[in-house]
Order: sequence, then structure tokens, then C-alpha cells
Amino acid sequence: MVGIVVVSHSAGLADGVVALAREMAGPSLRLEAAGGFEEEGALGTDAGRVLEAVQRAMSADGVLVLMDLGSALMSAEFAVEMLGDDAGGPVRLSGAPLVEGAVAAAVAAAGGASLDEVAAEAGGALAMKAAQVGDPVPGAGDAPAPAASAASAASSASTASSASAASAASAASAASTADPSAPASDPSTPDARAELPVRNKIGLHARPAARFVAAARGFDADVRVGKQSGGDPVSARSLTGLVSLGARLGDTLVVTARGPDAAEAVAALEALAADGFGDGVTTAADGPTAPEPEVSDISLTPRYKYDAPPKSGDVLAGVAASAGVAIGPARRLGGGPDRCASGAGPPPARAAGDAAAERALLDHALAAARTAIEHDRDVIAARAGAAEAEIFDAHLALLDDDALLAPARAAIDGGQAAETAWHHATEHVAAVYRALPEPLLAERATDVVDVGRRVLAALAGAASVGGRSAGGGSAGGSGSGSTGSGSTGSASAGSGSAGSGSAGTGAGGGSGSSVAAADSTAGNIRRRGDDKHSPLAGPSAPAVAPDKHPPPAIVIADELTPADAAGLDPDRVLGIVTARGSATAHAAILARALGLPAVVGLGDAVLGIADATTLLLDGEAGTVTVDPDPALVAAAGERRERDRASARAAGARAHEPAITTDGTRIEVFANLGSTADARRAVDAGAEGVGLLRTEFLFLDRAALPSEDEQTEQLTEIATVLDGRPLIVRTLDAGADKPLPALPMAPEQNPFLGVRGIRLSLARPELLATQLRAALRVAAAGHPLKLMLPMVATLSEITATQDLLQRARAETGVDAPLPLGIMVEVPAAALTAARLAPHVDFFSIGTNDLTQYTMAAERGDARLAALLDGPQPAVLRLVHETVRGATAHDRWVGVCGELAGDPAAAVLLAGLGVTELSMAPGLIAAVKQALRSVSLTQARAAAIAALDADSVDAARALARALL
Repeated sequence: MVGIVVVSHSAGLADGVVALAREMAGPSLRLEAAGGFEEEGALGTDAGRVLEAVQRAMSADGVLVLMDLGSALMSAEFAVEMLGDDAGGPVRLSGAPLVEGAVAAAVAAAGGASLDEVAAEAGGALAMKAAQVGDPVPGAGDAPAPAASAASAASSASTASSASAASAASAASAASTADPSAPASDPSTPDARAELPVRNKIGLHARPAARFVAAARGFDADVRVGKQSGGDPVSARSLTGLVSLGARLGDTLVVTARGPDAAEAVAALEALAADGFGDGVTTAADGPTAPEPEVSDISLTPRYKYDAPPKSGDVLAGVAASAGVAIGPARRLGGGPDRCASGAGPPPARAAGDAAAERALLDHALAAARTAIEHDRDVIAARAGAAEAEIFDAHLALLDDDALLAPARAAIDGGQAAETAWHHATEHVAAVYRALPEPLLAERATDVVDVGRRVLAALAGAASVGGRSAGGGSAGGSGSGSTGSGSTGSASAGSGSAGSGSAGTGAGGGSGSSVAAADSTAGNIRRRGDDKHSPLAGPSAPAVAPDKHPPPAIVIADELTPADAAGLDPDRVLGIVTARGSATAHAAILARALGLPAVVGLGDAVLGIADATTLLLDGEAGTVTVDPDPALVAAAGERRERDRASARAAGARAHEPAITTDGTRIEVFANLGSTADARRAVDAGAEGVGLLRTEFLFLDRAALPSEDEQTEQLTEIATVLDGRPLIVRTLDAGADKPLPALPMAPEQNPFLGVRGIRLSLARPELLATQLRAALRVAAAGHPLKLMLPMVATLSEITATQDLLQRARAETGVDAPLPLGIMVEVPAAALTAARLAPHVDFFSIGTNDLTQYTMAAERGDARLAALLDGPQPAVLRLVHETVRGATAHDRWVGVCGELAGDPAAAVLLAGLGVTELSMAPGLIAAVKQALRSVSLTQARAAAIAALDADSVDAARALARALL
């Protein structure tokens, strides 16, 4: 049985928490207090007391330690260090709330839960209190209905926020394994079932819930509990899950059980409920309860508010998302305010067939959507690189997410048509995302809507023809033989939909009247060759045929989804403007990779611009001018032609080195995420690889890659590079971007949690495997270097060096393998001089460094301006890193987005950065910028930028040189 230790500055508080937890869990639990000093009444913590308490609580199952604050953590850490390797079992320090966490952990431990499960229960313990006061706590186990499905949704969302998204379905499954409060997914008929009225005055709060857990844990049965009013069931062995149901006087609980003792377990719980769960029975008149907290029904149908459309000459200011100038007519994506990326209205009413037929329709539509997403992923991988294409891996994961599938299938079984069931499920999950307090997760609602629209488009076509076709999908599907497939896109201008059929059955991609508001010109801005998959090809398409040869246009959208961006043809789209979004959103990243000028976050006013209105888009200034005067258009046109001429000249010299006018060479490398990226990088003129993201080795697989697999993949990339330097970053994963084969418990703030090198050191064999593979590649003569992500302290470096020495001994490899670190945390920049003697080089990850320096979440569009460009504060940290590094003869590179910005690249070179790594498509322009200045000029501009008042002022100093 897992033991528990409570550490507090106050001996009285520690003793009180232990007494409360023991009352909940029973006398058999090893539960120890470690509070105060030896001096009676003194406040503080004593590592010796903590050590003794851990030793008393220890068993082979391990010990969970909970602490109050401050020095309690340090004392606990010191005690664990003193414990040594022969402690007798594992020790886990928990950041859970002291009182609630101890109670939840004690009940779980008394029920025989593992250390992981006990820790998960403690971590989610605030949900007990939150459920009673109506204040939801993110990541705290199961939430009250209807947000119970948010656990799966939020897990998928974390996966989509990252450029290297893992399988959300696998992550959700892993989370359920680690957290016993997670909803059940077994759809089989229970062996026993009962409805239990809640008759005690306060309802199922902590104390009666603990009795409920104790009653359930004595039987060999999987017991699940839910509220009759709705929501997913939770495990009866989870105190957190039970309390989070928010069951109050007058509610009815539905209990189901499976297993040998199912009937006995349900009977015991019926008896407990009859006695008010040990609290006694009351009536509603004795104590009315507060109403159950509800999640707002946030409609996906947008409501836009702006006083009037912009007038001629108005200049709208937003966020610069992708550089370049565009002049041309406006064309709204999907028809403007009533049909945009934020969502769509409900599908048209249709009489449902039998449940089996409707399920088949949904399955075929899901298959069509999968084919389309894979198609878009392949297109983007070919045009922009595998790293950018990983966005679509998250979309594929959503197609398997039970948070969407389970309610949709349940609604179908209840008599709804497939498209209605799917729309409601999508709308609810997107609403749950938007309600999440973490901005990055809330922003992933766009991904849910995008995937939902793909499926709805396919369903609309399938339903209109009864779901049957001969050898292919209907109304937009294409195929031959038994299976038809095509490109299912969002129901907007960006992409189309397709059918997927087998044995004469398919789901085709007509748009249906749910997307009938799509602009009739939309199909003309998609990729050439995709017209057969147009969402307008279905039976509900507008009767008026679009102009076959419209002029290229500037696309206007509420918010561009990845599918929209993937479908746009750069030859027919001049630029992109959106009402919402940030420079770090998925679609903005894709726009940059595709070379399309873009300004985002312009606000609702941009949606009032009429089609065909002339726009002047400045992707560097972040502005859009409405119906500009001829002189302004002429000046912008001249600038555009200069930019194009410069781009052609830069492309012609892409394979030449970047040497400043006074003879200093700056190495220009590429960021990679696959072997295909390596080929593109070489073709683009990359002199090496400054960042190889090894996450691609771990994606979409249930098991971790072996040492041999990693060696083979790294060797393949190194061979493509043909002697060019290759810097390999060790695994950069965490709770913000979990991997299927590496489940992690949810964290309150995963960006400040166990990620990067912290995760690798917590799982040393994971890192050791990567180290051995890298050594084997280096031994073959390839110029390989290793780089550690998210380093903050010297101890993280020395711990890795110890593992590297062990790996050398295990492999017998003594080939050189330089070891560097990424500077993403301000602490590393500020202590660069201390770290430099222990590493071979530094590489600054400006994306995370800017986020942490500016205290601005990268996924929060409201803070986009704080994350854009060369912030003076970030430049100061770059300067400090270079100073510390050069004092010990170490070089510094930059591998974040800032390296690919020509103006910022000049400033970075001026600060002493000698290597810049970026997306392959940006290499030519950055090289050209560096060739046009002297290092003396760049240095003067950079020093002045350190004292600039704003990011615009800093950038202007460099632009003046170009």
C-alpha cells in the first residue's frame, strides 16, 4: 500500500491534515506527519523529520509526499536525496493542495491504488471543492456534466497546440490510465445497474464520497457512477471523480458494475445510499441545494459587432503574420460574417434512418475526412516542410477522439441523423475548448470546428444521395473500383470535400445547405487541380457558376483554419487578412511557409469589407489599407516589385555563403523535422542543420522508438546532408505536447512543467537511448552535435553529461559529440557565463525565450504584439548570452522564428550570433540581407536596438540598413 507523508511549517497543521485524511481512509494506511521544528511551536520545516516520516511510511509500493509551501519543498527534496538508492520504494513529491490532496490521496491509497494513481488523485483534488462552489479547476479529473468530456478534449487540444502534435486519442487514453477518475469507455452492457437517489442534505461531498469509495473498493468489480441528468460516468474508486460530479440533494446517481462481484457491489452501494451515504436522510424542504453549475452553451454561429464597414482610405492595424506586400481585390472566404472559420449553423433537418445506417454514414464521412486531412498534410509537407505539416496530425487525432465520437454515436442511437449528431458533438466540444482558461487550449477550438466541418461536408453529400455510389464517393468524391477518395476540406474557400467508398458505398463531399452560404467565387482561390473536390460540387451548391478566370485576390476570413491555408493556391491568392488569430497560430505559420503575405487580428471591422474592394496589405507593418489612393498603390507596387526582384536575386545566390560586406561569414542553417525536410534544406541552400526536432521519431506510435530505429533515421538525414553539420535536439516533449508512447499526467501549466530536458532526466533511459543512437551516428563519421532543450540549471547539464559518459561506455564509441544547450529560459541567458565552461555551444530558441521573457502565452491572440519581432528585452538576453559564451570561446546560434526575419537576422549578427537556423524557405532572403550590410553597421544597429523603446523601433534600425 502506498504511504503518504504530509510536510508543513506547522506541526499542528500537519497533524490535523493527517487526522482528517485518516478519518476518510481508515486506520490501516501508512500516513505520517512531518511538521515544524524540534522546538515546540516553532514554524518551519526540518529535512530530518521529513526523512524519518518517509522511512516510516515506506513500502515497496512507494510514498507520496505533500507539502505546504516554500522551504517545505526544499526540505522534502533534501530528505529524498538523503534517502539514497536503497530507500525500499519510490518517492514522489506532489504539488497537490495540501489538505484536499492528502484526503484524495489517502482514500486512493487505502483502495490499493498505485503510486501513479494516488498522485493523480491528489493532483486533481481541487475539483472536489470546485464542484461544490461552481468554480471549475482545469486538469482536475472529471468535471461536472456537461464538461465531463473536456478531459479528453483538453488532452487532444494540448496535442494540437504544438508544431509536433501527437495522437490526441492516444494521449487521452493514456491520461485515463493514469487517472482513475477518467470516464469509462467500455460500451458493453453492465452486469448490474441501480439508480441511487441522493438523500443527504449536503450531497456527495468529500466525506460521503469517501464512504462510497470504501464500499466500492471491497468488491471485484469495475463500478462506474454518473448523474442521471447527464454527463460521463466516473470510477467509483475515485474520490475526486465522485465529488466532481457535483451530486446534490434531489439528484439521482446511476451506478453500473461489471465483473464477478458486480451485483454485490451495487447492492452495497444501494444500502449506503439508503442511509444518505452515512450522513442520514433528509428532505428537500430541510435544505434546498444550490443549482448545479452549468457550462454555457456557446454557439458556434458567430455574432459580429462593428459599427460600420471601413471607408475608403481607412487603415486597419493588426498583427504582422507573414511579410510581404499585396495589392488586389478583396474576396471573403466562405461568404463573410455568416459563414466563416469560427463555425457554421446547424445542418438542415433530415429524417434519420435506422441507427446502423446513420452510424455507417458517419463512419464513411470520417474516412473521407481522414483521406482529405492526410492529403492536406502531404501537400503542406511537400510545399512547406514536415514540421508545418504536423499541424494536421492533430486534426487526424480529433477524428478518433471519444469526446467527439461517443456523444455523436450515442445521439445517433437515440434517433438523430448523423449530421445533426455530429454537429451537436462538435459544437459542444468546441464550446468546452473555448471555455478553457489556458489560451492555447482555447484557441484549439478552431481545429475542432475545422475537423467538424470536413465531416459535415462529407455527410451532406452522402445524405443527399442515400450514401451510395458506384465505386466512389458521391457529389465530389472520386474513385475507381471499390474505394473512392479525395480531398475533404473545410466548407469554405480553402479546400473541398470528397467521398470515400467501399463496395459501392461512399460518403461524398457536397457542401449541403449547411454550407450553402459559401461564396460563389470561393472555389477559384483553391489549389489548381482540386476543383473536382469543391465543396460547391454537391447538390446544394449555388446555381450561379463562378467566374472561371477571376483575378487573384486578397482573402478575408474571420480566422483561417489550417485546412483553409493548405487549400489556398499562391498563384490565385495574393495575401491573407483575418479578424482573429495570432502570429504563432497554425494558419499564420503555414502562411509564412507558403510565402503568402498575411495580417491577422484585425478585428471584426475587416469582415465588413465588400468583395472586390481594393486592399493594400503590408505584411511587415501589420496594416491593411481599404481602397487606397492611386499614389499609395503606385508606391506599394514599386516596393512590391523591388521585393520580388530582390527575392529573385536572393534565390539565384541561395547556395552562396552569407558574408557581410566587411568579410564576416554568418552560417545560415535550416530547422528540420524529417528526412524530406533535409532534402528541401539542401536544395534551398542550407549550410547545415541548426535544429533537428527528434519528436518526429516518436509521433503516431504506441511504443518508443528503439536505439536501432533512431540510429537509422539519424543516419539517413546525415547522409542526405552530405557532410553538412547536423545539430540534433533531444526529445522536447511534455504535458503541453504529449506523445502516445509517453503518457503524462495533466499539469496546471504545462509550459512551466516537466518538459524538455526535465522530462528526459526524469526518464533517464529515454535520454540514454537517444544518446547511444547519436554516438553511433557520430562514430560513422557524420558531423553530429547534440543540443538539450529547456535547460535552466547547471545540474541539468552535468546530469546529461554523466548519462553521455555512461552511453559511451555502453557503446564503446569515443568519437567527438559536441554537447550544447538551447537558451529558451531567461535563467539560462542570465547565467550563460556560468554554463559556458560546461557546454560546447549555445542555440537560442527565441520563440520560447520571448514567451517566457514577455510573460505572454504564444497561443493567446490578445498578446500577439508582445511576441512579434525583435523585442528589446529579448535582444538584451541574446546579448547577455553572447557575452557569457564568448568569454569562454563558445559560439552562439539562434534557431527560433526570429532567425528567419531578415531585419532581425541583421540585429542578431550584430549582437555576435554566428549561426542562424530557420525554415528552408527563408534561407535565401536572410542570406541576401546579411550580404548587404557590414558587421560594423549591424553591430551599431544592434547596440542601439538594446535601448529601443519598442519592437518597431528596434526593427526600424535594421531596416534602415537594408
